[in-house]
Amino acid sequence: MGEVSTIAIVGATGVIGSEIAKEATRRGLKVIGISRSGTAKEPLPGVEYRQGNLLDTPSILSAAQDADAIVIATAATARGGTAEQAAEVVAAHKALIEARPSQRIFVVGGAGGLVMPDGKRMIESMPADYLEPRIFAQVLDLYLASDESLNWTMQVPAIKIEKGAATPKYSLGGDNPVGDHVFTGTFAIAALDELEHPAHLRQRYNVADAA
Repeated sequence: MGEVSTIAIVGATGVIGSEIAKEATRRGLKVIGISRSGTAKEPLPGVEYRQGNLLDTPSILSAAQDADAIVIATAATARGGTAEQAAEVVAAHKALIEARPSQRIFVVGGAGGLVMPDGKRMIESMPADYLEPRIFAQVLDLYLASDESLNWTMQVPAIKIEKGAATPKYSLGGDNPVGDHVFTGTFAIAALDELEHPAHLRQRYNVADAA
């Protein structure tokens, strides 16, 4: 796989997306920040903002046309979102998959699909109306079923993620949570490490802070 020099981040104005953007610019990468407005209330130095909407696949592909990787760092749905809005997000990922972009797709997912010690996925113990983790689980299933030619990766937090600076080390796990907490700073470093040195092609993995 070729060296990554430019990444496009869908949701670059969000909490996680902005952390990934900061880490990418710190490493000297070119960053394209994609948002519905094409701007940011607090623009980050070194980020070029372009307009695009996850629900409009052509707009994403156009904005990211000169990127080596497309990072999807949007929330699964707005807090209090409806089932219809959730379905739109799933459909958006399906459309992106079917478009088969040449770039690598790097999805920031949720922990709901991780498998707990009892062998059940986290979402199985959550209220039925808790949409976000269920959406991410559905999105993961779409990528797992995608054509082998699609280059994708999904990084998810181990149980809980909250805004904060990176810890000195982090741990990685597969289907089972490798810890119970990760700061956004740590999460961003792990994301850039994976983007620059791919180790989880066509896989979902989770990240946790390490002591």
